[in-house]
Amino acid sequence: MRQRLSVVGAGLALMLLAPQASATAPVTRDSYTSDVYAAAPPYGTDGKGNPKTDDCTVFAESDPQQAVDDASDGDVICVKPGDHSDSTLTVDKPVTVRANGVVKLKNIVVTGTGAVIDGFNVVGDALDDPSTAIKFSGSGHQIVRNLVKGKQIHYAIACDPEDCASDVLIAWNTVTQTNNFGIYLWGGADIVVERNNIYDLWSDDGNDDVDGMRVWGTGHVIRNNYIHDLNVNKGEGEPHADCLQNYQNSDRSTESSGVLVENNYCVRVSGQCLIMQNQRRPSAEIRDYTYRGNVCESFGSQNIELGSVTGSTIENNILCGGVDGHVLTFHSTVDGLETTDVKLRNNVLVTAGGSIYADGSEDALTDNTSNVELTDESIHDDWREFEDNPDTPVPAINPDDFTRFRERAHAGEVLDHGATPNSPNFTEDVDGAARVQGAAIDIGPFEFG
Repeated sequence: MRQRLSVVGAGLALMLLAPQASATAPVTRDSYTSDVYAAAPPYGTDGKGNPKTDDCTVFAESDPQQAVDDASDGDVICVKPGDHSDSTLTVDKPVTVRANGVVKLKNIVVTGTGAVIDGFNVVGDALDDPSTAIKFSGSGHQIVRNLVKGKQIHYAIACDPEDCASDVLIAWNTVTQTNNFGIYLWGGADIVVERNNIYDLWSDDGNDDVDGMRVWGTGHVIRNNYIHDLNVNKGEGEPHADCLQNYQNSDRSTESSGVLVENNYCVRVSGQCLIMQNQRRPSAEIRDYTYRGNVCESFGSQNIELGSVTGSTIENNILCGGVDGHVLTFHSTVDGLETTDVKLRNNVLVTAGGSIYADGSEDALTDNTSNVELTDESIHDDWREFEDNPDTPVPAINPDDFTRFRERAHAGEVLDHGATPNSPNFTEDVDGAARVQGAAIDIGPFEFG
């Protein structure tokens, strides 16, 4: 009999008590004890920093910037608790800078190679001054366990738009109550974004959209993140609110390809779960995305929209939404370039009572295998309850999010009815259970049994 890790709602609180991993080593699943993973996947941070001190080579009592300036390559700078919310921390050398408790900063700028930024509270200042809470360029950095919370922050964690980065890890950060964007990759290559908790973002000034993430560049991995409660009615200007987007507007031409989006939870979002649109010219500038193992609940016109995008693989997701439209829209947004070569396999597609596909969308499919179509009219009620109550307090973790989608997915013929995935190295379901390889593949993001 196949076994899976159980998801126990009460155990979700353990994420805040998980043992701290060394910030000088790659942050991996092995950094956390197996019993925490058995209870629930951890997302984000509680903002209390990282108490680890046994490897500290420098202690900063009052001035973190001076400690960084005086440090040598390879130093581990441990910062005592304190309020430096009027100061920018600039890190331009390969050192670890760690908050040993609640350490507030206005913003952080990371350049060069091999820096580790661990455990800070970043609060911002005036809107767009600075525009970015944690801005990075260069390569080889780790940005881990930071809490970004400040209503005047426009971009929470973002690479430099003029000089992005490569080989960067962005993990276990929490972003909440900021203005517009959670994680924004303006380009770059091979950036891993995982285990972040992004929620309750809105736009007070109506100055832009509200997105959990925007992802440009090549070879990025976006996995095991929790994006939730992006309510268009909470702020000003009714911005478009999506989980993950790369919308190419009329004055910007940016390529994005070879990106893996895997095992993320996208829950209670006013707009779309995934939107990718080429808006510039008839060339395949946005292509070859793999979107697999994700849980999506969004309340816009569609759950996934691809516009003039080629070579997408969409498999083993549960896609719930399109309350006033469709679950899937594949179309042309640039004359002369259709959306083509979409592989759709092993998905649970749930509509509130409308259609699964927008007109013409099925023409984009080169593979349409082992997908289950369900109707659940309660999605309409969920949508109204969410958007009509924007002042409802939003918890960092909602335990119900990790149980109810299993029940909805299991309503269909999903157990052992799947086909071999199109994309390789797909070894875990959204809750960390081992995915069956070969025969007996379950449809959707969960392994049952």
